[in-house]
Amino acid sequence: STLFPYTTLFRSVVAKFDTRPGNPSVTPDGRILVTIHPLAHPSTKMVEVDSAGKMKAYPDAALVEGPNSEFKAPLSVRTDDAGVAWILDLGTKTLHGWNTRTNARVAKITIPDSVLRPTSFLQDFALDQKRGRIIIATSEEEENSPSDVVDYSPRENVAERLAKRFGASVGFSSAAVSSAFCG
Repeated sequence: STLFPYTTLFRSVVAKFDTRPGNPSVTPDGRILVTIHPLAHPSTKMVEVDSAGKMKAYPDAALVEGPNSEFKAPLSVRTDDAGVAWILDLGTKTLHGWNTRTNARVAKITIPDSVLRPTSFLQDFALDQKRGRIIIATSEEEENSPSDVVDYSPRENVAERLAKRFGASVGFSSAAVSSAFCG
C-alpha cells in the first residue's frame, strides 16, 4: 500500500516555465491558472496555461504585464466552487476576486494595515467556503519577527489577526464578493 495511491495521475508535464512559477490553481471547469513568483521579478505576473502548455496573461495583459500593471506581486491563487479565482497580491496587499466564467472582477479587497505589520509578507491563503472565511498567512521580512494569521470574513466584512490577537477586529473596504462566500 502506497502513501499516496494516485501517483499514476501525475504522468505528464503540463507546462514548462522559463521562470519560477508561484502557485497554481485549477478552476471548476479544469482551466489552470499560475502566478509567476514575485521574487523572479517577472514582466508577466500571472498566466493561464492551456491544454497544449501555452501560456497567456491572466486575467488580461493590462492587469498583469509590465511595471505599471494593477497587479504588482501576486503570489497565491485559489479558485472557489463558483469559479472565482481569488488572487492575493502581496505588492498591493490586496485580494482580488476574478470570475473565471465571465472574465470579470467580482471583488477587490484591500487588507487594512491595522491587521498587518509594516513588514508583513502576504505568504499564502486558504478558502474556507463552508464557514465563509479567507485565512491569510503572513511572514515577516525582518528576521526573528513573529508571523501572523489573518482571518477575514466577507459576510461580516471583518478581519482579525489570530496569531497574536493584536488589536480589535476591523472592517474592510471591499467590493461585492463571490456568492460562494456571501450566499
